[in-house]
Amino acid sequence: MDTAGGEPGVWVPLRILRQLELPYPAYQGLIRSLRGPAGAAPGDDPLLAELAESSAAALREALEGRALDEALVAHDQLLAQVIELAAARPEVAGVLWQRYGDLLGQLTVQVHGQVIPRDGQTPDFGAADRAGDGALCLRIAEVLERAAPHPWPVPDWLPVLEQQLVQYGALAWQHRIGADPAAAEPCLDLFLRLAQLLDPLPEWVERACRSAMTAVTEQLPAPGALTEADLGLLIERVGRLPVAAERRPAFAAALLRARFSLELLRQGRGTGGRPAVEGVEVLEAEWLDEGEAAGVRGALPPLQLLAWGGDKADGPEVFSLEPFLAGDGEGAAAALERFLEPWEGGDRPAGPPIATLLDSLESRGVPLGDGALMVLRRAARLWQERLGAQIAPLPAVAWGDGGLVVELDPLELMVLRHAGAPAETLEEALAELRRRHHDGNFWDAAPADPFPALPQPLEALRRFQLEAGFYTTTHAPLESLRQWARPALQALLQAQVWSADAATQALWLPWGLEGARPLREPPTAAGLLAFLGGEEVVAVGEGIEVLQAAHRSGRLFKGGAFGLRCLEAPRSRHPHRPAAGFEHSLEALVAAVEQLYRDRPFTVLLADGGAYRLPLAQAIHSRFGVLAVAGATPLAGWLQIPAVEGC
Repeated sequence: MDTAGGEPGVWVPLRILRQLELPYPAYQGLIRSLRGPAGAAPGDDPLLAELAESSAAALREALEGRALDEALVAHDQLLAQVIELAAARPEVAGVLWQRYGDLLGQLTVQVHGQVIPRDGQTPDFGAADRAGDGALCLRIAEVLERAAPHPWPVPDWLPVLEQQLVQYGALAWQHRIGADPAAAEPCLDLFLRLAQLLDPLPEWVERACRSAMTAVTEQLPAPGALTEADLGLLIERVGRLPVAAERRPAFAAALLRARFSLELLRQGRGTGGRPAVEGVEVLEAEWLDEGEAAGVRGALPPLQLLAWGGDKADGPEVFSLEPFLAGDGEGAAAALERFLEPWEGGDRPAGPPIATLLDSLESRGVPLGDGALMVLRRAARLWQERLGAQIAPLPAVAWGDGGLVVELDPLELMVLRHAGAPAETLEEALAELRRRHHDGNFWDAAPADPFPALPQPLEALRRFQLEAGFYTTTHAPLESLRQWARPALQALLQAQVWSADAATQALWLPWGLEGARPLREPPTAAGLLAFLGGEEVVAVGEGIEVLQAAHRSGRLFKGGAFGLRCLEAPRSRHPHRPAAGFEHSLEALVAAVEQLYRDRPFTVLLADGGAYRLPLAQAIHSRFGVLAVAGATPLAGWLQIPAVEGC
């Protein structure tokens, strides 16, 4: 009993309280009720450590039971308590943050394991069992962003998981916007967070941010009904939009004015009767105008190749293919020759043909038929051949982006285009290949379709088996094709892609219209080798012994030495069939590369290997977060010393 004149009380040791076996929320409430007065110094509060230990124990128990909702609640309590306890007892702060970081890492891994498909495939976001993925990704993204400013040790692998979770969640919410307009807000928040995590920023993420922002602003209340909370949240989101470096000062100034106006509104000093939303409506126009004015004035406008002319077709520097898109390749080539003749060999700049074609196609939103694609291929190659060095370069490949980097292959793009055809068409072509497996004349025939026409499914698949090593099972050939096409397409949509051939770039246009990342300037072997200095590299391909010999001699060390392990890709070009089907060879190859990672983690995967390169790069990048480079050109031919010295 308290005999000092205060209220009666009982001293109970903590070990007795712990034996009560109360549920976590009740135990937390009990300890809080027993803490000292609010004004007491934290260092004099012996129960603060008990609160933190209780939350840590609850988090560990929830993780063991895979109860993620309970784990997230316990985490939030733990973070607040560790912040308070570390400030009160700085002598143990390092240990506290170390233990917190360990638990947060375990929580992140468990969320990642639940929502990210293990096979690396893009899931059906509309499936019933995927309904909660977006919300869970949003929740863990908020947790990680809130924890980021604090001094806990971040393991090297955690930023990779964070980026994957944020990107996955953003795509999950984006998928729902059409059916549920309320999905636009979490979609925007996750894309804005993704923009902060990626450097350099992919253009597809920037477009997604602005598209989601548009969807959010379209749902705002009328100006008279817009609350201060609505306006404050909108300004905060606008402030996180990605902005080009040259426009940031003007953007920051306009954003500051918007925040100042909001503060005046909150203090009751008003804005002269002007609706609050107007200050935000002029924000983007102000900084965009100033940014544009900062550009080079008076420069000659570049020559442009457009699919649909629209209002731009009237200028003398613009050529529109619109009259020829029904399939008139000859007419398009003749007209384009006449247009280009005065400009060849001069100093008039020209836009990259695929970039300007893509911009004009996006404005119309019309899917590309085979006839139109043939015309675009022919025109793009002619533009490249005639104008050459006058064409402005595309953005460079960012090797340090830590993602996928893919060289486009025209045969793969043709097969992918056919892979979306009706099943009966593909099954008929695959059955014909099986019937003619021993027909030497059939397999030895030259390519049947001259450029720029697209080959029929049978011809495309024949060449894919003959040149790239794809082959099918005898009992489910269509499923074998899909086992290649799904990860190959996912890799193309996620990767920085390049090709030195404008006609091959044109084959990529249908996926560019679907939101794939923009084309990159073809990189040099010397640039890649310079980046590899100090890295641990695994190379997968054919004829890999040439690369090993060059590495052993030190001839590849352009940016410093790097570790290199090599693995031969399966030899499965027709007539070879090393397993029951392509998917079985791929599975064995992926397992072999995974074992190399378990033996000694690597940071870069280089892959050619024909049909294996895209599924392999996608799988290894998805599972380990390494930079995966998938070249259509054989590695031994691109990276050996003669090729490097000529760059």
